[in-house]
Parts: sequence; C-alpha cells; structure tokens
Amino acid sequence: MKLLTTCLFALLLSQVTFAQQSIGFTDSTDFQYLINYRLPSWRYSQFSLNASSGNYDHNNQNLENSYSSSRNMLQTSRNSRGAVSFNPDFKYWHESEQRILSINSNYSFDYSRQKNTDDVENNSPSDFPNTEGRYKHTSLYMYQVLNIDASIKNYLNPDNSTFVYGSLYGFFDHNRRENKTTYMSGDITDIETTQKSVVINPRLAIGFGRIRNVTPVIRAIRVNERFKNLGNASLSDENITKTAEQFTKYQGYTRVYDRPLKYFWNDLSSLTNTSFSDMGAYDLMYLNDIFDEVLGSRYEGYEFQAGIQYLYKNDLAKQNRNPERFTQKTKQPGLFTSFTLYKNLNLYHQLNFRVGSQVDFSRGIELDTWDNVNYLEAGWLWNVADRLLLTINSGSSLTFHKTKYNDDNILIFHTDLSTNLTYFIENSLAITTGVTGFYSNASYKMASLYDSNIDQTNVNIMIGIKYFFTRNLF
Repeated sequence: MKLLTTCLFALLLSQVTFAQQSIGFTDSTDFQYLINYRLPSWRYSQFSLNASSGNYDHNNQNLENSYSSSRNMLQTSRNSRGAVSFNPDFKYWHESEQRILSINSNYSFDYSRQKNTDDVENNSPSDFPNTEGRYKHTSLYMYQVLNIDASIKNYLNPDNSTFVYGSLYGFFDHNRRENKTTYMSGDITDIETTQKSVVINPRLAIGFGRIRNVTPVIRAIRVNERFKNLGNASLSDENITKTAEQFTKYQGYTRVYDRPLKYFWNDLSSLTNTSFSDMGAYDLMYLNDIFDEVLGSRYEGYEFQAGIQYLYKNDLAKQNRNPERFTQKTKQPGLFTSFTLYKNLNLYHQLNFRVGSQVDFSRGIELDTWDNVNYLEAGWLWNVADRLLLTINSGSSLTFHKTKYNDDNILIFHTDLSTNLTYFIENSLAITTGVTGFYSNASYKMASLYDSNIDQTNVNIMIGIKYFFTRNLF
C-alpha cells in the first residue's frame, strides 16, 4: 500500500512538472468579477461513476464500563479493514436570480473484509464474569445505500436576499454482515446480521443572504488569460460577463451538435465581436484546453436560514441466531438553524464555513427523547494546477441526548479531517486519492444500567478512479 501510494504521488508530481504548462492568472487577486457577477437562468447536469479499491482503514477503540470509579472493565479494540466501493452519482442544478433548484442522487455499494482484536481487562469479575481476555473477530460486510436529496430556494424578490427554502431528503440502505468471533477458550461463534433502514426528511425554512455559483465567470477569466497570451487585447468587462453566460450554455451545445466547440466559439465571436472563430487551428486548440481544466465548484456569498423539519425512520434487523425480527420506527419533529459562508481568497483558493444547530423531539419508541446537535464545518479548495485539485474539509459536532422520563444522558463529541487530491487524466477521467481521519468520544450515563465511555480513532486511505459521463464546468 505504501509503495502504491508513493508511486501515485510520483505520477501526479511528474505530470504537474512536465505536462502542466499553465499560464495562470495575470492577477489572481482580481476577483471583483465574482462579486459583481449576476447569473442568467441556467442549468446543468452531471453524471459520474466512482470506483475505489485498496482502501486501508485502521481503527482504535477504548471502551470503559463502570458501576463506580473503583469497579470497571476496560476494552481496547484494534481494527483493520480493506474494501472496494462502487458509486454512481447524478447531479442536476437549475439556477437564476429568482430561484435555485438542485437534485442530488447517488448509489453506493461497498464490500469489505475486516479484522478486529479486543483486549479486555476486568477489574470486577463478579460484575462481568467470563469477560477478560483477547477476542478476535473477522467480518465480511456488504453495504448498499441510495440517497436522493432535492431542494428549492425561491427568492421573494430577485433584487433582495430574502428567500423561502424547502427540501426533501430520502435514504434507503441495506447491509449484510457476517461476523466470526474466536474466544480465549477456542469457541467460535458465527453471526449473520441483515439490516434495512428507510429515512424521509422534509425541511421548510426562511432565510436571507445569497450564495452564487461563480464557476462560469472564473472559466471566462481563464479564456481571457489565454486569449491575451496569444497576443490579443484583453476582453472588456462586458465581454467577460457575456463569455461567462456562454459557458452556462455549453452543455446544450454538446447535446445538439456533433462538433460543439466549433459552434460554441462561433457564437461567442458574435456575442463579443471578437475573432475567436477566425483563429488558426493551433490557437483554437490552445483555447480548447480550457475545457479540460479543473476548477471545482466555486461559490461566493453567505446565507442564514432557520426552519422546521420532520424525520421519519423505519429500521428492520434480523440475525441467523434469533428467529425474531427487530423493528423500530422513529418520528422526530424538530427545529434547525444554519449559517453558510463561501469566500474566494483569490482565483486559486476558496474557503467555506458552516455552523448550525438542530433540536429534535423523538416519539414512537419506548421513551420520548430530546436531541440537540451542534456542528461546525470548514473547507479549503486549492487549484494546484490546470488539472490538479486539492480539497481539505474539517468538521466537529457535539450531540446531547436525553430521555424525558428518567435521567439517561448521552454526550457525543465527533471531529474529522479529510483531504482529497484529484488529477484529471483527460476531460472525463480522474484519479482520486485521499486520507480521512476522525476522533469521537461518547459518554453514557444511564439510570438503569452502568455508565460507559467510548473513545474511537480512525484513519482511512483511499485510492480510486472517477469517470464523468457528462461534465460541465467543474
């Protein structure tokens, strides 16, 4: 795995060194266009297929159970996992100054083999008999999930920033796990578990602020940079805006024409009264390289929203050692609020920030419960080179869970950090590699059971390949 990762990074660096002849931006800090840009009514769709393998996952978990501070059982777990995954993904986006509609749908299939070792120290054998020692687990895990997330944001007036927001999220998963445990005595148990879940989560909110997709105008600035590099005069501000609007229509050209780039440049010449269509073959190929550059999804602005939500969840589980099925239905009305900010530091770097909180009131299970989730997320996007994109994302959350009729309390802290490096071999094919790690701590104070505390750390390394059946501006 180390050799494979080293070879991959060497390949990426060599491509950057010898193949990336990027002229860059003349002034990467001149992004006033991003602030002044107003979107036409435009839309795009994107369908991609991601396959990854060679995943390596390492997990450490410490579990402490106690009736009091003087009597406890300590469990230390070490976990390693290898997996392959297959993920088709579809996105649809329709945007204007009046309304924004988005639909995201993806399916994920993961198959993994996991080995786990538990070391248990029992300081209270009378309370936890026959529990001390080392346990070894081998698990085969198959996981399938389908996500559909649709939302619409309608501004009360195109000239102001107050909007009404509605969304519907649907989730279905089916997983199957075979777990074989070897005990100190030599006994072996083999448990097969099947689980299914259905989640439906509608939301309704009101908010203010506006976040615009500014990827088209960044693409237009790239056209201007290459156009000037060929010895031509710089495009005017008005023509850069017209070029950005032309890029929003590019996907339509690919659907109508056999030679979409020819008609794209011809129409752009007419719109801007420039000589794009009269260029020689070499110069035109140089401009066409813009369509192979990777920018990521670029946004600018902020928004705040607050509203109501309702969560319905239906869980079903069964085991081969137990003929009875476990079912649970959860219904959670709740309130939520969030603030989101996107800021481009310059034309190469984008930061994003999100903070929010939600309160849910669960009904339909044995005891009514109250949940409060607070989260903070941050991200950084960097255009390293024309075809190389680096993204780093971090997030932390704090969850409080309390039952209504007794003193049961759960406090969960979770923080994670992920990096992803994407290199486009050509316009539709990319190599991706990433590292993800997280730490979580869960503290359980139960009135009817003993208290417990779980610390967990995890590191995952992923290498994959992604193919875009349709790719627009990103």
